[in-house]
Amino acid sequence: MNRYKLLPTLLLALLVTGGLAAETAKPIAITHVRIFDGSKVIPDGTVVIEGRTIRAVGPKAAVPAGAEVIDGSGDTILPGLIDGHTHTWGDVLTRAAIFGVTTELDMFTNPDFARGQREEQAKTGAPGRADLLSAGYLATVPGGHGTEYGMTITTLTKPEEAQAWVDARLAEGSDYIKIVSEDAKLYGRTIPTLDKATITALIQAAHKRGKLAVVHISTEEAATEALEAGAPTGRRSPCPSPS
Repeated sequence: MNRYKLLPTLLLALLVTGGLAAETAKPIAITHVRIFDGSKVIPDGTVVIEGRTIRAVGPKAAVPAGAEVIDGSGDTILPGLIDGHTHTWGDVLTRAAIFGVTTELDMFTNPDFARGQREEQAKTGAPGRADLLSAGYLATVPGGHGTEYGMTITTLTKPEEAQAWVDARLAEGSDYIKIVSEDAKLYGRTIPTLDKATITALIQAAHKRGKLAVVHISTEEAATEALEAGAPTGRRSPCPSPS
């Protein structure tokens, strides 16, 4: 088996993140491969990679002179996948790349861990693993959802604390803000959670700094409350997306 055919269906995991291209300085051309470019399928095409850059894609992409040619017959290449809700620890980013995930949007992890991963990404490109964007610590109340995992996190209980809380997360390196609206009644118990006024203040505080705020919800009622508080719908956002 060709050493680059890691999966029966070839996902663009190590190809784009550098695991393949970093092995050789000369161009790489993957020929006769099925390509999904994000909007359409090319049944038989060529992908040309130089270093960490995709130079050409399509049925008529020319193979550069001296390129290493890989026959992609029977395989599929597609853009790296984005996992939109993860909790990232240990070697998760390396394992994600194996399945074609090249970006993980983490919703709660230790900010020191997240910072270290991002610094490595900036320095080396972190070949062989998915890139990480992270909320760092999440916004919740004392005893609320997110406090049960053994980590010491800073909580809040009133709107007046929102801006300072958000600013502290951004100083830690958070790419966006994660807010918890969860009373656990759906699961047959009751826990404390942020009220609507504090959720609204947190969203406004994040938007003031040009950051996205996302809200954990489990019920339609909580979803409606989050939307009324200013959370984005997914169709459009009043502030930059985390990507």
